[in-house]
Amino acid sequence: VTAGKHYAKVKDELEQIEAWAQSNNLQLNKSKTFEIVFFKKNCKKKSFPPEATPGIKRVNSIKLLGVTLQNNLSMDEHIGNVLSECTTNLYALNTLKAHGLHERELCETYRAKILSKILYASPAWWGYCNSDSCNRINSFLNKSKKFGFYSQDGDLFEMLCQAADDNLFAKVKNNPEHVLHPLLPQTKTHNYDLRHRKHDFVLLVNDNRNFFTRVLFKDMY
Repeated sequence: VTAGKHYAKVKDELEQIEAWAQSNNLQLNKSKTFEIVFFKKNCKKKSFPPEATPGIKRVNSIKLLGVTLQNNLSMDEHIGNVLSECTTNLYALNTLKAHGLHERELCETYRAKILSKILYASPAWWGYCNSDSCNRINSFLNKSKKFGFYSQDGDLFEMLCQAADDNLFAKVKNNPEHVLHPLLPQTKTHNYDLRHRKHDFVLLVNDNRNFFTRVLFKDMY
């Protein structure tokens, strides 16, 4: 692992947060404060992580805004948690079906309670899914089709995520007030005619794990 350039300042930053909290009649609960060190691929085997911040528990995974992040940048734990919740909800839908809830209402409930949970914040994390993780989700979607809760011609995980990418990118690109708009790269200007492109943004280093580079390369032409 390569420690951040400013890692040595973490302790000072934490003390400043504590001081700010006290001056505002708040208290930092260190028992609910965690630290996580993210490793690049195969880097953990080559070097040691920096020392833990005193008084703060270091963890291998952490849940932020509903998404479980692992220190090795794998999404296995997040997908496992999501599918576990969705399986419980699928059982509930079967119970509703047994009590006579109509197919249309079952499908709408499935999209609202299950499909939305699978796709929650997907542009931020699905690029880190490996093929096994995608297959697990697709197996769940196929099971949902067999139960009649998901349309037989419904898209599988990858296509659903690509649609979510496109939807978010359109909102970011067309709304200067969007919180992600400042993260867009600069636009290119040309004095000559080129083939039509869907955008004129400068291309970043191609990395399909990252939302912006993923959609920028996809929408080149």
